[in-house]
Amino acid sequence: MTTIDMIGQAIGFLAFALNVWGNLALTKMGNRGHVIRLVANAVWIVYSITCGAWALTANHIVFAGINILGYTRWKRLEQDGKIVRDDRA
Repeated sequence: MTTIDMIGQAIGFLAFALNVWGNLALTKMGNRGHVIRLVANAVWIVYSITCGAWALTANHIVFAGINILGYTRWKRLEQDGKIVRDDRA
């Protein structure tokens, strides 16, 4: 395995770890999970481009859009007082 291959694998595992962390954060009353998932999407996009996995690239571009939508909806609900922010999330 070359150094480039090992870097690619490390990026993939970083994206995986961010996915897990983001998903766990989404289970709590807070909006941090959407931000973490956006970072995970960005890392997955870098990883998938380096691997030439174009379906994975498209997948995470769409997921990034979904996370932006979730973030903005959450913020709107916070501003309307319909949910209370839990800073521990």
